[in-house]
Amino acid sequence: MHILGCLDSPSKGTIRLDGIMIEKASSRELAAIRNRKIGFVFQFFNLLPKLNVQQNVELPMIYSGISAKERRQRAMAALESVDLANRARHRPSQLSGASSSAPPSRAPLVNDPRIVFADDPPAISIHTPAKLSCNSFAT
Repeated sequence: MHILGCLDSPSKGTIRLDGIMIEKASSRELAAIRNRKIGFVFQFFNLLPKLNVQQNVELPMIYSGISAKERRQRAMAALESVDLANRARHRPSQLSGASSSAPPSRAPLVNDPRIVFADDPPAISIHTPAKLSCNSFAT
């Protein structure tokens, strides 16, 4: 997952993503690829405790240069899709165990990545509409 997700470079061979040779790409280029084209959903959730739920979901979009208004709209739509819009201003520590796994399963998808990597796909499907989950893993 690290090599395919452009977190590590292969020691042999090549990987080409949309015409870009990954092993030859700069750190800045790899960061842009990860931000715009790849979503990562990990079993162990990494919500930033000082940010509220909405801000945690917005975070990937900040690095994409998306306007504050658009970030808020997308984040709220993502939270509504998992019935957490009413908890948008809560801190991660204020969420129950099940609720705390929903925002991190949505945040990687708000930039509409072409590729989604998940180390525990069944866990995200609990908080992801079935159609989106299937489409994300089929393409």
